[in-house]
Amino acid sequence: MFDKNGKFLRNIGKTGTGPGEFRTPHSVKFDSQGRLIVADRHNHRVQILTKDGKFVAEYKEFSRVSGLRSAATTSSTPPTPSQSRAAIRAGSRAFAAAA
Repeated sequence: MFDKNGKFLRNIGKTGTGPGEFRTPHSVKFDSQGRLIVADRHNHRVQILTKDGKFVAEYKEFSRVSGLRSAATTSSTPPTPSQSRAAIRAGSRAFAAAA
């Protein structure tokens, strides 16, 4: 991780297949709750981490995840997990179609 000025702060995760470990992290985004969402391509999953890099959850129902897209919302209520998964799936399809 880097600060807003580009100064290196710390690494998050390491190479591997366990929680908080990655093989080809392909896309990284922060969600509306400040959690780090990582498309972990070769592990065929999306991982959710705290902004400090602590493992929160993973979604394994994806093939080789290529991209992430935020769910559009008009309220201050964050998207539900199923809405987030749907947005990630839609983003993956859009990326594949554009390639």
